[in-house]
Amino acid sequence: MQCGAKYFLVTLKINGEIKTKHVTARTQIAARKTVRSHYGDSAEIISVKENMRSE
Repeated sequence: MQCGAKYFLVTLKINGEIKTKHVTARTQIAARKTVRSHYGDSAEIISVKENMRSE
C-alpha cells in the first residue's frame, strides 16, 4: 500500500454483469487504471467513489 492511498469502490460492467470491486489507489484516475489493467478495455467503468473502509 502506497503512502496517501485510499480505498475506492469501483462499479463496472463486464459481459453484461454489473460488479463492484474495492481498489486501493491514490486517486480516482489510478483506481480506473488499476481496473483497466486487470480486466482490460472490455470492462465498462460505471462509477468510482471514495470509500471509508474500516478493515
